[in-house]
Parts: sequence; C-alpha cells; structure tokens
Amino acid sequence: MITDSQQTDCQQTVGSRRDLHWTDRLWLATMSIANGVPFAIIFLLAVMFKRFGLNNSTVAFNISFACLPWVIIRPACHLLLRRVGWSKDVWLLATELVIALSLLLMSESVASDLWFQQSMIMLIVITTSATIHNLSTESLYKEITCNPYPTVLRHLFVTFHSVSLLFCVGFLTMFAGNIEVVTRNPQSAWATTLRVAALFYGLLWVFHLLKVWKRNSPSSSDADINNLANRHELLRAVRLFFGKRSVSIGAMFFMLFMLPQGLTLVVSSLFIIDSTHRGGLGLSPQEYGLTVGTVGTIGLTIGALLCLRLLKRYPFHRLLLPFSATSLLPAIAGMVLSHITTPSLAFVNVWVFLSHAAIGVVVTTFMSFLAYYSCGKFRPTFYSIGIALLFLSLFLTGLYSGTLQRYYGYHVYFAFALAASVLSPVAATILKLFCFRKNTKERKEKRNDKR
Repeated sequence: MITDSQQTDCQQTVGSRRDLHWTDRLWLATMSIANGVPFAIIFLLAVMFKRFGLNNSTVAFNISFACLPWVIIRPACHLLLRRVGWSKDVWLLATELVIALSLLLMSESVASDLWFQQSMIMLIVITTSATIHNLSTESLYKEITCNPYPTVLRHLFVTFHSVSLLFCVGFLTMFAGNIEVVTRNPQSAWATTLRVAALFYGLLWVFHLLKVWKRNSPSSSDADINNLANRHELLRAVRLFFGKRSVSIGAMFFMLFMLPQGLTLVVSSLFIIDSTHRGGLGLSPQEYGLTVGTVGTIGLTIGALLCLRLLKRYPFHRLLLPFSATSLLPAIAGMVLSHITTPSLAFVNVWVFLSHAAIGVVVTTFMSFLAYYSCGKFRPTFYSIGIALLFLSLFLTGLYSGTLQRYYGYHVYFAFALAASVLSPVAATILKLFCFRKNTKERKEKRNDKR
C-alpha cells in the first residue's frame, strides 16, 4: 500500500538538500549528459541503419534487442559491483572509456562487409556499459547531494539528458546528412559522425577523470551502491518486491503503463525518415535532426519539467489519470501524419512537439512514482527492478513493432497503437483504486475523528 509519507516524497524534495558548489553542479551536469548519450545513440543508429537500406522490421528488432542489458543486468548490478569491489568513480570512468572506444570501433567497422554485425556487437557493449554507468551515476548523485532522490536533481536529469539528445539526435543527424550531401558516400558520412560522437564522449571521460583525480573518492565498502551483501539478499529483495498485493499491482503498472510507448518509440522515428512510397514522410537526415532531435527534444523537456512542477503542487493520485491519458498523443500524431499525403515541415514539427511532450509527461510520471514506490532496506534494488520492468515492456513491444508495421502499413499500425494506448489509463485506474483508495479512506476517517 502506498503510504502518505511516500506520496509526500513525490511532491517535495526528500530530506534537506545542501547547497552545491558550481564545480559539483558541473560534475553532476556532465555525468547526466554522459548518462543520456548511450540512449540517444540508439536513435542515431536507427537512422543510420535506415539510411543503409535496412527494413523496419530488422531495425526495430535489433534496436530493441540492444536494450536487453537494461532488463537483465540492471537488477543484478548491485551484486556485480559488490563482488568486484571497485569504487563508484572507477566504475564510472571504466564504463565511459568502454563506451567511447566502442563508438570509435563502430566508426571503423562501417566500411566493412560485416558492418551490421560489428555495429550490433558494439551497441550491445555500449548498452551494457550504460547500465552500470547509470547505477554509478545515481549513487554518486546521492553521495554528492547527501540526498536519495531529490526533486531538484530530477530537473537536472531532465535538462541535461535533453542536451545529450540535442547533440546525438539533433546535431549529429544533421551533421551526417550534410556530410552525405558533400561526399555522396553514406558510409563515409556516418563513420565521420560516429568519430565525432566518440570524440565528444572521450572529452567527457577526460573531464571526469580530472575531476575524480582531484577529489577523495570513498571506497565501495561504504557506498550505497553495494548495499546488498550477497545473491541471497538479491533474491530476497526480488521476492519482497513481488510478494505483496500492492507491490504486484505496482509491478503490473510498471509493465502496462509504458507498453504503448514501446509500440511508437522506434516506429515513429522510422516513419519520419521512411520514403513516401512506403507510407513514410520521407524527411532527410537534416530535417529529421531538426524535427525529432531539436523540436522533439524541446517538447520532451517541456513536458517533463511541466510534469515535475505539477507533481510538486498537487497530490500524485489526482494527476495520475490525466497524465496517463497523454500516452494517446504519440499514436494520434502518427495517425494524423500517416493520413496526410504531403504535410508541411511546420505541421510535422507541431505534432512531433506534442507527441514528445506527452512522452516526457508519461516517462516523468513513471519515474516519479517509481522513486517513492521504492522504499526500505532494498530501495536501490526496488528502483532497479522497476527500471528493468520499464525496459522489458519497451523490449517486448519493440521486437515485433517493425514487423507489424511492415506487414499492415502505417495507417493500420498507428490505429492499433492508439487502441493499445488505452492500457496506460487502465493501468493508472487500477493503481489508483487498489493502492491509493485505502489511504484516501484513512485520511477521511482521521479528519472525521479530529472533528
């Protein structure tokens, strides 16, 4: 059951935050950028695969498959980091170095005959490293701010995750498109683009290396990241997470709430760059970078920040249903755009902005609920399980989303996605009835007793 204290955590900062020095703020900001780049690289590679002639089913399946480490590895990361015994700083630097080198190796493999196989191997290495990097980043945030999940840092996460999307999906996609025009060679253009991405991430790694060199890093023994002593405690945490009825309902919410987003997340991007004779909009990489990478990122940021602001002012259970209803917008945008023969770029940008703003609201709602839903001794593990369930829903739907679209076409597919989007309000309704209703009754009884 969701308690009153947990609901309060969603509205205000948990605990008291301390004022941070500007160097610490820069440290947190760059960590957040580095944390968001691997996820943004996935969308960059989706465009690259499409430009190299792969069909939608192949792109969607492999892109979704690359997200599997977030499902499998994330819940067990605590145990892994405990067994190895490295500090959080070492894990952070090691994973960033691996990601930068993987991007560099991927750029060198683009011109080979086995470019796709090699790119997928590097992408899986990147997502695996990103999983560990994400956990290390969260732990360092808590260490620096002396605060578990402060609201102020959620704004920081959102803002600088957007910077990574602007750079990777916005700037790099437009950069690759312009190089394609100049060189008339897509392989050379995208190889250069991946080298720029590797250079950018390498610079982040150098900055973090210098920062870690100057500060005294605590040992992993007293770190929150290693709160689990052994695998038995991990299994105990998993049993505890799924053992209670309210927790099981919450787990169902984690799966169903984000399920519709998995149907539209990859396919919408492919729809924008797909050729017009296949039912797509036929946008160039430059136009895609402007539309999705810039306008879409701005919409995503505004939606997320607006959601955080409203959650700070109003109780979570009152906003749950309205926020869940916004999950319909991405599918509606796809339906509208797929039925217009030659929409203007401004018209496309408007609908992309609205759909991405809705995604920002939905994702922030999910993460805010997960933040206070995870409590007790196994709070980090509960949080990791919730993240794993999020990516599991995206993984299961993404695997076959491209195949369904290829078989039925964009018109029918987006209609199906719109029908499936009803699952988000349904999951929100069930959660509100079974997890918040008892609390509401208890509050009313307390008020009556006081009177």
